Amino acid sequence: RPNEQSSKKPVSRFREVIQVKKKVIQDPRFSDLCGTYDETFFKKSFSFIDDIRVRERNELQDQLAKSKDPEEKEKIKYLLNRMTQQDMAGKKKEKSVEIKQKIRVQEKALVQDGKLPFHLKKSERKKLELAEQYRELKKSGKLEQYLTKKRKKNARKEKRKMPGRGNME
Repeated sequence: RPNEQSSKKPVSRFREVIQVKKKVIQDPRFSDLCGTYDETFFKKSFSFIDDIRVRERNELQDQLAKSKDPEEKEKIKYLLNRMTQQDMAGKKKEKSVEIKQKIRVQEKALVQDGKLPFHLKKSERKKLELAEQYRELKKSGKLEQYLTKKRKKNARKEKRKMPGRGNME
């Protein structure tokens, strides 16, 4: 039982309180105890998620074929489009990582031969990625289609940048 004290007596400023230990909450994203982040290991460990995504996409396509409600169809189309965009972004990132690794391997070989280490700038790496993309498009036969789209896009940009004719006529 707690001690009984008179209510008339003022309470001292420095009360003796039993301190309860605070729970130390650790966020695993920033904690050193949880190790370091290795993207390749992460991809290998969670590769089953890609299989699940493929299954989900197939289910959504089936739902789209069966659905008669236009609002639901729109939602499903939006989800499918989003999934394809995410897949394309993932593939693009994988290719850029692959190119980085190739460059790193070549650089290591040159350093072992006795050359000084050389690190590519981001702009140079982008040029290499673009060249790789052109090679792949040429191989698949879609280079002309890609270039015409690119030209049209640039033409639209240029047209927008042109000053208006105004009241010249």
